This record gives sequence, C-alpha cells and structure tokens, in this order.
Amino acid sequence: MLLLAAGIGQRTVWLPPATVTASVAGSPQSSPLTVLEPALLASHHGQVHLTIKGAGPIGFAIGRPDDVNGWVGTAAHLTVTGANAGFTELTTTHADGDATVPNPAGSDLWVSERSATGTMDLDWTPPADGDWSILLSSGGTAAAPTDISVTVPNDNSTPWAVPLMVIGAIALALAALAFLVKPKKRRRSAGPRRTAATGGATIRTTNGSPAPAAAAGKNAPTDAAPVRPSDPSTAWPVDAATSIPLPATPATGSAATDAAAGPKAQIAGSPKTEAIDLPKDASKGSAKDDGKEDGKDDDDAPGAGPSAKPGAAKDAASAKGATAAGPASAAGKPTAPESKDQGKGRNPRMAAASLRARWGAAVAAVLVAGSLAPAHADTATPTPSGTPTGTSTATPSASAPAPGLPVLLENQFNRILTDVANVVGTGDNAKDAKELEPRVAGSALEIRAANYKIRSQVSSYAAVLPVASSKLLTKVVTTSAAWPRTVMAVTQGAGNEVPQVLTLVQENPRENYKLTESTPLLPGETFPKAEKAGSEQLAADSKDSLAYSPNEALAGLSDRLTRSDSGWKDRFKDSVYITDTETYQAQFQEKAKDASYVFAHTLAADSTRVLRTADGGAMVMANFKFQVDATANAEAKLTIADEAAVFAGGKETTTGYSLSFGEPVVLYIPPAGGEGKLTLLSATRELVGATFK
Repeated sequence: MLLLAAGIGQRTVWLPPATVTASVAGSPQSSPLTVLEPALLASHHGQVHLTIKGAGPIGFAIGRPDDVNGWVGTAAHLTVTGANAGFTELTTTHADGDATVPNPAGSDLWVSERSATGTMDLDWTPPADGDWSILLSSGGTAAAPTDISVTVPNDNSTPWAVPLMVIGAIALALAALAFLVKPKKRRRSAGPRRTAATGGATIRTTNGSPAPAAAAGKNAPTDAAPVRPSDPSTAWPVDAATSIPLPATPATGSAATDAAAGPKAQIAGSPKTEAIDLPKDASKGSAKDDGKEDGKDDDDAPGAGPSAKPGAAKDAASAKGATAAGPASAAGKPTAPESKDQGKGRNPRMAAASLRARWGAAVAAVLVAGSLAPAHADTATPTPSGTPTGTSTATPSASAPAPGLPVLLENQFNRILTDVANVVGTGDNAKDAKELEPRVAGSALEIRAANYKIRSQVSSYAAVLPVASSKLLTKVVTTSAAWPRTVMAVTQGAGNEVPQVLTLVQENPRENYKLTESTPLLPGETFPKAEKAGSEQLAADSKDSLAYSPNEALAGLSDRLTRSDSGWKDRFKDSVYITDTETYQAQFQEKAKDASYVFAHTLAADSTRVLRTADGGAMVMANFKFQVDATANAEAKLTIADEAAVFAGGKETTTGYSLSFGEPVVLYIPPAGGEGKLTLLSATRELVGATFK
C-alpha cells in the first residue's frame, strides 16, 4: 500500500509544475536593439512562450542569425543567449555601439514581423528548418524592450512513479487474493458433522437421557442397515437439531466394553465436535458405522488417541455414504446418490473458493491497469538530446547559414518580387525615376530614368518592357550569406511577349533587394536549371570547375560584340543579339560617309554577379556600356535622332557626337571539361545618353 501511495503521490501531490519561466534579471543597460539567440528559442524542443513588455511600441522581427547579426552591425544591443540550469533566469550579454539605428521594420531580411504596444504574448513557432533569431526594437531611437520572460514545458517526468504503482498494485492484489482464497480443511462429508461416543459426542435419546453406550460402541453389529426416521415427513439426511428415536438396546453384552472406550475417545476427540441427538430406534449397524467414521475423523484430528484403528478410513467412507444416501445396496454396500453439486463434478466449497479466486484476480487486474493508465497519460515530453543548450557571443557576424539553405524563403522571395514589381509599375505610370529608387538600382534604374526623360519629349518612343511578379517561371536564390547577395527570377506577365530575366541585388544588410537588371530571354534560349536548395555565389575572378572565369568570359563577349572578326567567335554559341549588334554597327558605317565611328562595349565597374547552375556551370549577370563615338569629317554635318537630341540638346553637329547605351546581359559559362560553348541567354540595348563633341 505504501509503494502504491508513493507512486501515485509522485504523479499528483508531489508532481513538479508543468511549465517553468525564466526572465531577464535586474535592469540591463538600455540599447536600441535586443536579440534573442537560437539557443534560447530552440530549447525544450522549441516549445517556447514569449512575454515581452515595453514602455512604448514593440517591434518584433524573425530572421536567420546571420541576417539579424548583419543588420545589428555596430549598434549597441542586448543579447539574450539562453537560461541558467534551473531555467529561472535568462542569461544576457551587452555590446556597446551606436546609440540609434534606422527602424528595422520592413527589412527584406525578416521572414515575418509583428508589432504591439506595451505587451506582446506569443508562442514561438519556427518558420522553417534551421536556426532563427528574434530582433526586438522600439523604432531604432528609443530603448528596445528588455522585460522578457520565456516559459517552457518543465521536465516533470517521474521515472519511479510507474514502477512503484505497479509493484504496489501487485502487492495489494496478492494480499487481496490471499484473503479471498484463504485455504480451509476439506471435510470428507457433505452433510453435518456427527460424532459418536468415541469422537467425544454425547448421544442422547429423545427424552433427554444419555443413550446406552452400546448404541455407539464398536461391538455393535456391522451388517445392520442404516435406519431412516420413522416419521415420513422428516427430511433425510437430518440436521443436527433433529431428534431421531433410538430402539431399545440391551444393557448387557458389549456395552460394558464400549462404555469404557467412550470416555477415552471423548478425551482424544476434536474440540469442534458437537452433540447430535440420535433416534432411539437407531440400529446397531448404524452405531457401529458411526463409531468407525468418528474414529477416522479423530485420527485425522491433531492429538488423536490410540483407539483409532488403521482400517477405520475405509469403514468411515462406507458409513458416511450409507448415512447420507439411505438403504444399502443388494451387495451390502451403501450407494450414495449424487447431490446437485456432485452431479456437476464440483464440490460446493471448491466452487465457492474458485469464485473467490476469480474475483481476486479481477481486482488485481483492475488495480494494475489503474496504476498504469494515468501514469502513461501524464508522462511529460522529454527534452530532445539534440537541443542546443550553450550560449553564444553577442558579436555581430555575417557567418553563412547551414549549407544548402537559401537566404530567402519562398514567402520572402514572393513578397520581395511583388514589391519590386509594384514599385516599378508605380514609376512607369508616373514616368518618375524617384518612385523607383526604393526598389530599383544599377542599369535598370539608369535605363528607366532615361526612358522616362525621352518619352516626356518624344511621345512616340517605346516604353521599357514592364516588370511582372507573375507568372513566376523559375527563380535562383543564393546560399551565400556575404553581401552583396544576388537572386534571380524569370517571369512572364501580361505585357511581356517573352519571359523577362530579373536580377535583384541586396548590397548590404540594411538595404532591401533592388532590381539591377531586367532583360528579355533571347529567342531560342533556355534558362539553365538551378539547385532548388539554393545556388552558390561565385566571385567574378573564380574559375572553380568552370571552362572560363566570369571575367574571362565577359572580356570575350566584349570583344565578340565589338569585332565581327573576333577570336572568340567560335567559342560562343550563335546568338540573335550578337547578330543584331553586328548589323546595328554596320548601319552606321553605311549611312554616314562624313564621319568615322568607333564602337566599344565596356564592362561597368562592380556590376558582375555570378551564380552556380545545377550542371556545375555558372550564370553571369553584368552591365556593359555600349558606346558609339562619331567624329565628323571636315565640313561635314552630322544629324542624330530625336531621342538622342533629348540628351544632346540638339540634332545637328559639325564636330561629332557620342551615344551611350545601357547593355545588360546574362551569360552562361559551361562547366570545365565539357564541350559546351559560352551562351548569351539574355540581353538588351537601351539609349541612356548622348553628347556633342
């Protein structure tokens, strides 16, 4: 019982609390940012509830650890690294730095954001696989929240509770079973116990006087038949309270001998024997048989006297059967009719014992099952062994995430692409380049700004192809955490006859991704496949497993576009754009006899971006500056087009002019060891300026 109580107590009154809470102790030094590190958020299998309190607005952002650390940079910040062993206090570190920062809200680095005023309560749910950090702020100028509490499930497992309950229940069940099926001495007779004079019973007649000793003596005749009661209404066999008349018995003969034996048997008999009134007309044979039966019973009893005979067991069985069954058979041996229980082959006392045993077993089963079921239901979830428990430093870093993890999740990429398309659409509708600045840079901004200017004066001039966020045909996302970061998208919207290849670049952690190039996929070209798990970002001078380094390939493209007899001609796959460029340059030579022309395709500084393809090759995104320099011959007059005149301030010149075109390209470099050629996948040419000499 004590074991069972101890086991149940461990799961009830002594059970530890289901959760524990740790908080930031004291009053940490104020700073514009607070960082919650992955070790804290991943503890207890990520089952973390956060309570954040602040004096004003609370900004909450989730990002990869390298993204959060990159955005924090040199700013002063408090870092919550984990909790102590008992999970009662959060451990923190503080780093000095800039006292104010821009508002972190709206950064492309964040997978999700939320805000509140005063208090924020939430259950932590990791947005995807890998490590995550949380950045807290109050706008960047006010102190970030430091009143932080983290509640996690408590390890309230009690390993000894179930064993104690099982052992206790089994012990209790065995005790109950032993009580219910307590063994008792089997009697050899199913009827009432009758003891003769030798067994210590006093035989009395119906008038209350002692019966003659010969009635129970052992010298009585042995062949007498059992006697039924003279009254037919009396049931047989009779119980101990019924008086059966005894026939008159002579006082002489063997009575004297039996009288002497009576006291001896009475002294040696069992103390449990009772007085039975026998009938006055009982036969001598019955008395004799009864004497033998009692003798056997006395022999079985402890301390039986020497008057019991060795052969009394057989005679007792015969006498008992005759007394219970009635007249003897023709052979002189009594035949006992089967009782109700005997007909079923079972003794009533054994049946009762069997029933008690079954009840005891049932009670034991219920106790054992009852002790197991609650313990199983209340078992606490253990903390996984792989959960990080250590703390990390507060030093900002731009360390790369785990290999194979892209820097943008699906929802981030779609959100950024949609925002870029919306901003470009707004700028296109307003023909205002300032509307583009939040999301457009590089050649994409230069080309659109020039196009807006031209169209403001030349209404017939064509608009730049629109940028659509859908239909998204494919995307390429880098796994490199270092900045600048590059991603690509191939889309085809309602206003695009051919798919557009969009290149987006994030220059630093605190800037958002911006569209740097937008070029149509050239006819007959197929965009290479990229790894779904993300693509490696390569340096422009890297030749790692490539047929050419990106810088070599771009130099070869510049030469191929400039000279029709270029030595790189056979290294490039035939391209519609290369052919068109050769034709365009030849037209200047044919139409203008009064000037000399020089063509140049110069790579713009810091415009090269490289991403690995699935086949081991690479895609190179770059921006060329295509320059047409015309020098007029003596006394010659040169004329430029209306769109060029918008920049030059006039249409005619006698000295010469220079036209500038933005020429963004996407070039494919095959892997080393293959037979593939350099392929120009995407390119365009747009006028961005003109000057007179």
